Amino acid sequence: AAGDEERARARTADVYLTRTDTWSGAQVLQAVHDINSEILQFAAAATEVCTFDRNSRPSSSRAIQAMHDTSARLGPNLARILTNRDHSQDSILVQLALQGCLTLCITRTLSSFCVGFPSKSDSLLHQIYHRMALAEPQPTSSKWRALTHQHIYAMYPSLTEYSISELTDTILRWSSDIFLIAGCHSYEQQSTSTPSLPPASPTTSLSSTSSSNTTLRARFGDHIRRLSKSVIRLAKVLREEILSTSFELIAIDPSPLFHERTMIDAFGEYGHSHGAVLATTELGLRCVTRMGTREGVGSEEEVLLEQRVLLMPKVVLESVLDILDR
Repeated sequence: AAGDEERARARTADVYLTRTDTWSGAQVLQAVHDINSEILQFAAAATEVCTFDRNSRPSSSRAIQAMHDTSARLGPNLARILTNRDHSQDSILVQLALQGCLTLCITRTLSSFCVGFPSKSDSLLHQIYHRMALAEPQPTSSKWRALTHQHIYAMYPSLTEYSISELTDTILRWSSDIFLIAGCHSYEQQSTSTPSLPPASPTTSLSSTSSSNTTLRARFGDHIRRLSKSVIRLAKVLREEILSTSFELIAIDPSPLFHERTMIDAFGEYGHSHGAVLATTELGLRCVTRMGTREGVGSEEEVLLEQRVLLMPKVVLESVLDILDR
């Protein structure tokens, strides 16, 4: 009996010390590349079919709210640029803002312990996991996270679909605000370069964020939903199927500082990089691993966390304005 109990304890310990990963680091990296590609495709296609008129920017309370919300999300510098510049001849800045909007939305979504879970409960679970990740060996905290995640989804089977819908709605709402403050007047019939998009009327005039949101959903809803599915699938993989390390997606918040060691200027080859960071156009990826297997780390003891950046995020700086104005 004592031998059986010993073996049972050993099996339980083995569950929490295994480092078996279902996905490799290369597969995670490829998934991030694919998401970046989806972001670029949407931003380019949506901007291409939009007609801009700097005189069509509405002054309604909803437009003022859209300006305020976009400023809070993407920073006042980029919001001001979107509002003040004429995008009728060159809408690249709107495209870049859309990319920044999506990268930020995705990283905020993935910052939660369990995507779609009620915020108070999610915050508590996040705090428990953060403490455990510092105090326990890497496989132990990772396995706890994986088991907790699996059981949450077993208890709430509709959580995946809810998370996909929430992310899709948020992306469309944030994108609509960007188009509104940038002076998007109408969406025109898409060109033959985007045959995968559903047909629409030759011209759809916009007068508010709600009409912009409705039109965006009709034209690009399926595309954004596919992107959201990829993001939620990756979130599930990172939390349930990888135990040897923790992967984190990186987006740079609007910042006055550009650090060439931690980010890449998307327009660096066209001129000198200077000015504040306006937005992240492509997501980065890093892995964080707690080194050692010693348990019971006290608050006064040092915990060694190895951080490796596998993919640096791409950003756009204020210097892009000099390049576009040449």
